[in-house]
Amino acid sequence: MAPASLAVADALALLAALPGPAAGWEQRVRWWGDWCLALRQDPEDAPWQVCTAVVAALEADPGTGAGVGALLLATLDGCDPGRTLTDTGLPVRPTLVGELLRRLMAKVVPPVAEAEELEDLLDTCFGDPAAAAWLAALPPELLRRFLAATALDRHPGWPALRADAAVAVGVLAARACSDGLSDEARRAIHGERAIQAQFLRLADSGVEVARQAATGGALDAPLAVLAGAVDDCEHAAGRVIARMAEHAVSADLVYRMERLRAGLGRIRQLAGLLAGPADGAGPMRAHRFLAGLCAARLEQASVRALVADHTRLLARRVVLHAAATGSHYITGSFREWRAMLAAAVGGGFAMAVALHAKTALGGIDWPAGVEWLLFGSVYAAAFAWMHLAGWTLATKQPPVTAAALAQAIAAGDQPATIDLLRRLVRSQLVSVAGNLVAVGVLAVAVALLWRLAGGAPLLSEARTGLVLAGHHPTASGVMLFAAETGVVLFLSGLAQGWFANQAQGRNLARGFARNSVLRHLVAPGRRDAWAAAVAAHLPGIGTAVLLGFMLAALPAIGRFTGLPCDLRHVTISAGSVAMALAGEPARLLAPAGLAAVAGVLLVGGINIVVGFTCALLTALRADGLPARSALPLLRALAGDVLRRPLAYLLPLRRGPAGTVSSILPVVRRPDPPT
Repeated sequence: MAPASLAVADALALLAALPGPAAGWEQRVRWWGDWCLALRQDPEDAPWQVCTAVVAALEADPGTGAGVGALLLATLDGCDPGRTLTDTGLPVRPTLVGELLRRLMAKVVPPVAEAEELEDLLDTCFGDPAAAAWLAALPPELLRRFLAATALDRHPGWPALRADAAVAVGVLAARACSDGLSDEARRAIHGERAIQAQFLRLADSGVEVARQAATGGALDAPLAVLAGAVDDCEHAAGRVIARMAEHAVSADLVYRMERLRAGLGRIRQLAGLLAGPADGAGPMRAHRFLAGLCAARLEQASVRALVADHTRLLARRVVLHAAATGSHYITGSFREWRAMLAAAVGGGFAMAVALHAKTALGGIDWPAGVEWLLFGSVYAAAFAWMHLAGWTLATKQPPVTAAALAQAIAAGDQPATIDLLRRLVRSQLVSVAGNLVAVGVLAVAVALLWRLAGGAPLLSEARTGLVLAGHHPTASGVMLFAAETGVVLFLSGLAQGWFANQAQGRNLARGFARNSVLRHLVAPGRRDAWAAAVAAHLPGIGTAVLLGFMLAALPAIGRFTGLPCDLRHVTISAGSVAMALAGEPARLLAPAGLAAVAGVLLVGGINIVVGFTCALLTALRADGLPARSALPLLRALAGDVLRRPLAYLLPLRRGPAGTVSSILPVVRRPDPPT
């Protein structure tokens, strides 16, 4: 940072080289950029020292001050502010993907404003965050002195841009009306004519403001009508978003509503500039508007802000679907606990069948792509089988049960949340136990039968060694691979919520019922029931297929790229280790066998913890809660576990009459686990 005296000297030297009336646009813009940069060169211990000294010099030399004011007015007179007022700082593309691509391209090739546009001047003078922050923080008293010294306070109401601001109001009102009456928005509100009329009224009032300004008419009455129309449209946009939250969410419609709200905010700002110009506060309003415009312009270039703003509601809807599914996995009564155990045994049986099918296919040296397709098909078929049979897989529970827990945290009732955690933990533990027992018993049984029938172990000695070595807790990458698998399981939970959102938003049940092929194959009396069943099971089947191929992709990615990437799923690992030890029982008590068993338990813990943690953080963010909001619950949970450890294992408690009752009221599961 230059000393204050040098910065003041630079700013005064630029005043001596003030462009004359004959200067072109480029020369004027370059001078304003250099002068604003010189004004910002304050020492850290003396803010606004340079500006104060320059304003004092302008006050002492009225001729130079008037020249600076005349140059600013001439610069504004010679520029076109239309696109700056209607587009700068606002999302302008009609779809979320289009706006995202625009911002990504701007990161590679920064856009350059056309010559003689107001945006070109703003970009030159305040095109970086530090300059925009400096403009916004400019002290009002210093600004008033500058306006007086340059005679700009004699031109209230932003005279050069007044007509352009009125035209911008009309353009923004028409654009907001277009967004509010888009096809998706009208479907969301089911054609409510009152809401549609509010958007049409906004367009009419905005055009009327522009018409009155063009003809020199009074703007007080049109601006009052416009203010009421803006308020009504903001309420209407909230109604549209509320309807989406109740039913299904469209990314493009969320984007359109946010764009509509941003446009309404800009209309309010421009209306404030047009209203009451005779009160002498016009230049101050213009300063606040320009400062906000520069900040919004920088925010508009942020890809991260766009994605974060427009995925929050989508994440909320996906989490709501996941929470509804997750409640199916949380048992209350002993009867439900036994039903969960039975469903987990069924899921372990399906995974054991998939494991043996994969083992048989793995005996052939397939190309990597073909192997991915085969293994992915085996896993997908097993997961789809579980869904249709009403069985459960323990590692699929955390991504959806975490959403249910996040809702309880948002409610703020800690005792009820602790009770929910008891049910959740014991449901998770019984699912893990059922899966592992079923897959281990079946894997050992098949390995023993194979040996009795053929006299040779199911897995060769070399393959047995690879299986055991691949599950060593410290001598292999089992912990990293288990964490990668946990992330995939978390993504499958989000996918399930997305599939459910799509099924509901597209009304698949009615669509299938009207399918021409189904009309010829199914009688009219049964067609609706068939279509409803297909639509109900489609999200679960879609998630099963996606999860199967994502799990199979982990080792394929590792083979293709050489990166440390592989699959370690607790049921697959438990079955593989059980088959290996069944072929050579003597290894069970050997260090390699004991380490492999410990590795399987470690895989299960990491799968569940990673999947649950990722899902919980996502669910909390969707509810607008910080991650630290779960910390008090963790402290209370630790104390509750020490006081009542059995409550996290079994749902048994003797009631007053000596009968078995649940710790919490029974929560009925209307549908089987998916």
